[in-house]
Amino acid sequence: MGAVGYHVPANQTRKQSAVEYLTKDCNTTVHYASAKGNVVYIAYSTETEPDVVSAVVCLTWANNRDYYNFTIKLVDENMGPNDCDAPGRLLAMLTPTDNDYANEWRKDCRNLIDRRRATNKVKAGTTIRLTESLSFSDGVDRDTFTYVKGSKFRSADGYTVTVRRWRDRPFTIVEPVAA
Repeated sequence: MGAVGYHVPANQTRKQSAVEYLTKDCNTTVHYASAKGNVVYIAYSTETEPDVVSAVVCLTWANNRDYYNFTIKLVDENMGPNDCDAPGRLLAMLTPTDNDYANEWRKDCRNLIDRRRATNKVKAGTTIRLTESLSFSDGVDRDTFTYVKGSKFRSADGYTVTVRRWRDRPFTIVEPVAA
């Protein structure tokens, strides 16, 4: 399935545009929608199967310099979308399915939620070990860091480094902060 570009009012959000696109000209009921960056996650059901709640991932692009300023691509959960940042509230609304792609996508979403929940235990001074080491510009691969704040960490050899999206990476707590 391809992407579709069209005009939306300047004050309309990505979430509003995606919901409007999904419900326009079809008998779809939206139960929940959540926008995270350029991606909108929607739980929906159709008039033909009102008891079946499925998810669709809407990839969106905006270009305010063109009249056709909004582009959207719908990726149904049965297609195995790559974006797995759907909120737990949306996942709880979905009805069980036999589709392997949908089940794998739901599992990936739940795993990401669990990893992010584990980051709540990381306080300043906590030492973590990433499952996969990171390569830095000095040519050294590092996997163990002490949390400073935000995305800042201190490596074992004393460098202060930035680990982007560290909350989304699998890690273990090596040395918790003494209470």
